[in-house]
Amino acid sequence: MTGGFSFDFFREAMKLKDENSAVSPASMAIAMAMVANGDSGESRDDVLRILGLDPATADIAQLNEYCRIMLTELPKLDGRTVCRFANSFWHNPDLKVMKPFSEALGNVYSSDDIAVDPNGEKGMRCINRWVDNYTNGMIPEFLKGPLNGTDIFLVNATYFKGKWATEFNGEESREGDFRNLDGSRSKATFMHADRLMSHAKTDRVEAISLPFGSGNFEFVAMLPTHENGFGEFLRSVTYGEFKELTEQMHSGQRAHVLLSFPKFQTETDNDMSGVMRSLGLGDAFLRGFNAMVEGQQTFINKILQAVNIKVDEQGVVAAAATAVDMEISPGPDQSETIEMNFNRPFLYVIRETSTGTILFMGKVTGF
Repeated sequence: MTGGFSFDFFREAMKLKDENSAVSPASMAIAMAMVANGDSGESRDDVLRILGLDPATADIAQLNEYCRIMLTELPKLDGRTVCRFANSFWHNPDLKVMKPFSEALGNVYSSDDIAVDPNGEKGMRCINRWVDNYTNGMIPEFLKGPLNGTDIFLVNATYFKGKWATEFNGEESREGDFRNLDGSRSKATFMHADRLMSHAKTDRVEAISLPFGSGNFEFVAMLPTHENGFGEFLRSVTYGEFKELTEQMHSGQRAHVLLSFPKFQTETDNDMSGVMRSLGLGDAFLRGFNAMVEGQQTFINKILQAVNIKVDEQGVVAAAATAVDMEISPGPDQSETIEMNFNRPFLYVIRETSTGTILFMGKVTGF
C-alpha cells in the first residue's frame, strides 16, 4: 500500500465536507484488502490498483503479506505508544462462505468470524458493541440505524494513543483567535511551545513534526504558506510533496520554533462509497466478488468510515472504524527562531516513520 493511496483517498474524502474532518487511510486499506480476498478476477485487481499495486506484477499474496506485517509489527514498534488493529467478518449463519476466503481473513487478518445476522436492531447492537470495544469507546455508535439486506459485513477498527515525546505545558495554553475557512473568526484554545523541532518549508507549505513516545510515530502538521491558499493546496497536495517535506524535515538540523497549535477534537463519519468509486472501484461495485460465497456473486452495497481524533497537551488519541457492507444481489448503478501559528486552516498526518504507514489524516478549517 502506497502513500499515494493515502493522499488520493484523503483528497477525495475531504470534498465531502467543508468543516473539520478526518480519515484513516490505513483502516480503509485494511478493509479493502480483506474484500480483495473475496475475488479471483478483475474486482480483486481493481483493489490492488487502488492500493498502489500493479496486478501485472503483484498478486493478492503480496498484499496480504504487507497487511500481515502492518497488523503484527506496527503495534510492537513503540512501547510508549498504543497502535492497535482489529478485524471482524459478520455474516448470516446460513451463508455458505467459501473456505479460502474465510481462512485468509482468519490467518492473515486475525479476523473474528462472527456468524450473526448483521441486519436489524440486534445486528446493529452487536456490531456497535464490537466497534465500541476495539476503539476504546471512541466510536460507540458506528451504525446509526439497522442494516437491511446485508449478507456480509467486513469491519476494521484502528486505535491509536500516543503521548507527545515532549508534552505541552498546560499552564501556557490560552484562548486565541482562529481564522476560519469562510473568513470569520472563532475562539480556540492554543497550546504553546518554544523549542527545537523538525521543520521544513517550501514556497507552498510549512510543516513541523511532533514525535510520539520513542519517535516511531509522529504528527506532521502542514500550514499552507499563502494565507488564502488552503483550498488550492488541499486540492493539489500529493504524497510526493509530503514525502519531500518529511525528508527535508528529518535530514537537516532541527529549527528553533515558537509554536502555537490549537487543541481540537474531530469526529467524522461518512459513506465512502462515492469516494472509492472515484478512485477506481466503480466497476467492482457492478462486477461483484466471486470468491466469498459458494456459487454466488457478492456485491458492495456501501463502504462506511467513522473517525474520532482528539489532540491536547498530553498527545493524541485517535480511532477509526471502516466497514464494507455487501449483499448477494445485482450491483447498484453506476536556527533562527521560526514563529508558526496554526490559527488558520491546516492539514495533519499521523504516520509510522520507518514504514511510512499513514494511520490518520485530517484538516482543521474552523472552530
